[in-house]
Amino acid sequence: MMASLSVSRSLSTSIIISLLSLVILNYPYRTPTTALIMDEGYILDTFSSENDSYAWKVADINNDGLNDLIVVEDFRTLCIYFQNEKHELNSTPLRVALNFQYVHIVRIPYTGDLNGDGRTDIAILSSYPPFWHEKPTQRRTLCILYQQQNMTFSLYKYYVGEWETTAQFGDVNNDGEDDIIFFKENPYTIEVYLNRGGLFYDHPDETLTFNTTMFLDYVLDFDLDGWIDLMLFDTNIRTIYYLKNIDGVFKNENLYPVLKTRYPFGGVYYCKIDSDDYWDIVQLNDGYGPYYNSNETYLWFAKGPLLYNTQPDYILHPGWNPDYAVFTDFNQDARMDIAILNWGTYYHCGVEGHGYNLTIFYQHGDGHFNVHPDLSLPVEHYTSPVEIGDLNHDGLDDIIVVEHNITIYFQYWPEWKIPPNVTLPDDFSVEFPARVSIKVRYEENFGKVIKYQWVEDDGPQMLNVTEDSFYLNFTPSSPGVYRISVRVEDEYHFQSEWNEINVTVFPNKPPEVKEEYILLQMEEGGSCRINLTSAVWDPDEALSFQILKEVEGILISEEKPGVFSVLPERDLNGMYNITFLCEDPFSNTVFINVTLNITPIPDQPRILTVNGKRIVGGGYFNIREGETLWLNFSVDDPDLKWEGDTLTLQASWGRFRIDGLSAELSASQRDVGIHTVVFNVTDRFGLSDGVKITIEVINVNDPPILIVTGIKERINLSEPLTVHFNESYDPDGDLLMFSLRIDNGSRMAVGDHFTLRFASAGVHVLEIMAKDPYGGVSSAEYRITVVGVVEAGGADSGMNRVNRWATIAIPFIVSAVLVCLLYIFFLKRRNSYRDEE
Repeated sequence: MMASLSVSRSLSTSIIISLLSLVILNYPYRTPTTALIMDEGYILDTFSSENDSYAWKVADINNDGLNDLIVVEDFRTLCIYFQNEKHELNSTPLRVALNFQYVHIVRIPYTGDLNGDGRTDIAILSSYPPFWHEKPTQRRTLCILYQQQNMTFSLYKYYVGEWETTAQFGDVNNDGEDDIIFFKENPYTIEVYLNRGGLFYDHPDETLTFNTTMFLDYVLDFDLDGWIDLMLFDTNIRTIYYLKNIDGVFKNENLYPVLKTRYPFGGVYYCKIDSDDYWDIVQLNDGYGPYYNSNETYLWFAKGPLLYNTQPDYILHPGWNPDYAVFTDFNQDARMDIAILNWGTYYHCGVEGHGYNLTIFYQHGDGHFNVHPDLSLPVEHYTSPVEIGDLNHDGLDDIIVVEHNITIYFQYWPEWKIPPNVTLPDDFSVEFPARVSIKVRYEENFGKVIKYQWVEDDGPQMLNVTEDSFYLNFTPSSPGVYRISVRVEDEYHFQSEWNEINVTVFPNKPPEVKEEYILLQMEEGGSCRINLTSAVWDPDEALSFQILKEVEGILISEEKPGVFSVLPERDLNGMYNITFLCEDPFSNTVFINVTLNITPIPDQPRILTVNGKRIVGGGYFNIREGETLWLNFSVDDPDLKWEGDTLTLQASWGRFRIDGLSAELSASQRDVGIHTVVFNVTDRFGLSDGVKITIEVINVNDPPILIVTGIKERINLSEPLTVHFNESYDPDGDLLMFSLRIDNGSRMAVGDHFTLRFASAGVHVLEIMAKDPYGGVSSAEYRITVVGVVEAGGADSGMNRVNRWATIAIPFIVSAVLVCLLYIFFLKRRNSYRDEE
C-alpha cells in the first residue's frame, strides 16, 4: 500500500513563487524585519520594521475584507501592517505599546471580537525563561487589546502564573462569546475563564487538575454535539484524550481516551482532511529525545465520531524531524493539503541538504497522499510556528515562516504557465543479477528543467543528462519487483506529475520451505486461520497458494495470499491432514502439509448457589442505604480440570465490584430503588450460565433540622415581623426548601428568611416547614398576638386600658338609650290613642 503512494497527481495547476525577506531573529541579537515581495524574480515592493520581531499573526484588523499582518516587535510594541487597496502591505505600521518586562517568548493565540462590538480584538501571551527569578508572579501574562474607535486599543493585562502556560479561546458555554482556556504546568491544570461581555474574573470559573503529564492540544467540537471539547495528550502513555463538554461544564470524570500514538513527543493536530465531517488526527515526530532524527508523520482518518484504527492510515516522510504543520487547500482543488516545517537533513529534488525545509503534501483523491512531499522549499532557520493567510488578496493562502528572516511564500498559478512532462518506457523484466538502465524523457513547456527527483530504495544514479532526457542506472540487490517514480521541476518551481515504471527481477532459485509440517489445534465448533507466509521463504516474496487436498466437512477459504480461514462442521472432531501447493511467479513449486487437531466441545459451567442458596427463577436481596451487600457464587464447571481454564463473573449493573466469583455492592443514595441485575459466569471457551437477581436498596432519609430565629409572640399591628431560618440544615446534606402558611391559608415558598406585616389585629397562627428532595419534612407552628394600636414601652398604660374599656362599653350604652327612646315613643302613641277614644 505504501509503495503505491509514490504516485503523485499532476501539479500543472499549482506553483508556489517564494517571497524571501531577511530578518535575523536569533535571541538576544535581532535585526529589523525586511520583506521583499517578488514576482518571477523581480522586486515589486519592500517593507521593513524598525525593531526586533518576535510573533506573527494574519487577520483582518480594520474590517476592510483584506488580511493584515500583526507583528510583536521588541517585546514591547505591537505593529499592524495593513494591506492597502493595491493588495500590498503598508511599510509604516500602526504601533500599540505593550511594555512587557522579563519576556522571552511571545505568542498571539487569538484575534477576534471578544466584547461583541463588531471590532477585532487581539490577545497576546508572553513569558520568560524559568531560570529568571526576579518577578516569579509575572512570568506568564495575557494581554488583551480591545479595539476602540479610530483604530485605538485599550490594554488589559492578566497575570496567569509562573509556570509554563498556554492559552486557547473558544465558546465554552455556547453564549456566543469566546472564553479563555488556560493550560498550566506544575501541577498540570486547566482553568476556564468565562467571557462576560469582554470582561473576565480574576479567578477561574472552572479548574481541573491532572495527576499525570497531560498537555492541552486543541479546543474544538470533537464529538459533533454542538459544544466545544478539549483535546489533551498524555506523554507518559502516548495517549490522546478528549475532555467532553457537558452543557458548558468540564469535569475530570468526563475524560475519555481516544487513540494511542506512536511517539510520546511531537505535535498533535486535528483537522477534517478527507471528505467526511469527522476530525482526523495528525502527529509529527519532532525528533525529541530517543527519537532524534525521525522523519515520520502519522495520519489517522476518523471512521466515525471518536473512532480510529489502532495503526495510522498513512505514514508521511516530510524530512528529518518535522516540527510544525498547517492545513489548507493550497491548490484550489477542494481538498485539504498539508504543509510541514522540518529541520535536520532533507532531500530536495534528489539532492541532500541540511537545515530547515518547508514540505507540502497535496491530497490526491479523498484522503490519499504521496508518502514523499509534492513540493519542497528550503528555508534558512525559524524560531516560531508557521502561519498561513491570503496577504495579497488573490484567493490563495500564502505561507509565512518565521526564521532568521521572514519568508512569505506567495502562491498563484496563471493559466498560461504549464509544468513539464515526463515519459518513461514500458515495464520490463530482467534476470538476477543484472544492471538496469532506464531512459527518462522530459519536455520543457514553460521554464527550463533544473531539478530531477526519483524514489527508489536502491538509489539509482543519473547519467548522460541532455536537453530532453537522462538515464537512471541501478543494480538490484535481490530479485523482486522494483517500482521507480520520477518527476522533474523547472526554474519556476513547476513540477511534472510523478511517472513510474516497474522493473521485475527474476530470481535464480525456487522458494524454500522453512516448515514442512504444521500442527494446529482448535475446539469443536470453532474456527482458525492458517498463515503459510511464515512457512516459506522466497527471494521476491511474490507467492501464490492453493489447496491440493481438502477434507470433507471442513470449509477452507483464502482471505488473502497465504492466509486461509478454516471452518469445520459443528460435530466434527479428530485429526485431519490438509496439503497446500506454494508457487512463485516463475512456476517453482513446493508442498506444505498442515495437520488439524479438533478437540471435542467443552461443557457449560452451571451456577449452583448464591450466598449458599439455590436460585430458581430469580432471587431477591435487599439492603439499606449505606450498607454493603456481598453475593458469593458457587459454580460447577467440569472443564476446570483442563489446563488454563478460568471462570469470569460479570454483572449487568456496573455498581457491583467483582472479585473472582464474588460481587460487592456498597449502596449509596443514588442506588435507592429496585434493580434487576443479571450475573453471568463465563469460561475460557465462551460458554456461560446466568442468573437474574432483584436488588432493592431501601432509602434511609433523616428529616431536616429546622432552626427559626426572630419569632415574637406579641407585636404591634404596624410593626413588621422578620424571621430567619438560614441556620437550618439537613443531616443527609441535601438542599432544603422552605415554605410558610398563615392562619391555614395557602402555602407559600420562601427563601432562607422573610418579612411579614399583619393586616389585622388578633391572634395569628404561623406555620413554617422545611423539606428535603427525598420527602423529609420538619415543621414548626407559632401563635403571634397582634395588637391594634401602637404601645409605648412595650406594656399597657392607663389611658390605653380606658380606651379599650370605652371601645367595649360605648356600643352597649348607645343601644340602651335607643331602646329607652323607642319605649317612650311607643308609650306616648298609646296614650294619645286612648285620649282620642
